[in-house]
Amino acid sequence: DYPAWMSAWQDKGLVGSYAGTQWDLMLPEENYRFAARDDHPWETDFPGWGITFPHSYGAADSKIYTTLLTLSPAGDEITVDFAKALMAAEDVGQDEVPDFMSVSLSSTDY
Repeated sequence: DYPAWMSAWQDKGLVGSYAGTQWDLMLPEENYRFAARDDHPWETDFPGWGITFPHSYGAADSKIYTTLLTLSPAGDEITVDFAKALMAAEDVGQDEVPDFMSVSLSSTDY
């Protein structure tokens, strides 16, 4: 069984909160030096995701919904939120015994 804090974290609904939204540029396209280079034949066109912005996350019940989260900054946001919840719930760093925790943020490396 998982610890109760994990159920509480999952019940927050962070993973599902991206459903029906999209990953888009933060600024107008002209603010990006290489925006015109965002469409090349060698780029992987993941079904339902596309090559260029915006990228739609789609419905939470889609077979590829969580995969799409891992291809975007959303995956890293979820990872950081989970790591913070773990640290608080497990009292990481709160006693005289050193704790080591490593978190890898690499969603957009795919």
